[in-house]
Amino acid sequence: MPPCLGEQGRGQGCRVQPAASVSDNSGLAAAFMKLADHYAARSKMGGEENSKAHFAAATYRKLSGVIANWNVTITKANFKQLGTVQGVGKASVAKIEKYLNTGTFDELEGIDEFAGVGKKAPQMQDAGAAYANAFM
Repeated sequence: MPPCLGEQGRGQGCRVQPAASVSDNSGLAAAFMKLADHYAARSKMGGEENSKAHFAAATYRKLSGVIANWNVTITKANFKQLGTVQGVGKASVAKIEKYLNTGTFDELEGIDEFAGVGKKAPQMQDAGAAYANAFM
């Protein structure tokens, strides 16, 4: 028996600590961080979308932190509770719900299919060398 729960622990100033809340929101937090990184990369491209993408990146980065530190595992049954946190709005709650239902974000759908993003870029054939060798 742990020392504070046995007979020897009584009356010696031992306190029973409440069990630490254990949650596993790491996958959801990582998904929102990936979304934040996507928007951060878009914000560096310039144009009028630049400021919108920068704001989205900051929003999703903050949301990722809130999710990571949430003391209960976020599920389809309780995700709306995040809406009570200051700075987590209806749009963020809707994004969480969509992710919980589909397992992905529309913005990241198919992004790994592009060369060099998320997997090794395919080797390009050197067309110039083949063309030059044809004349030799």
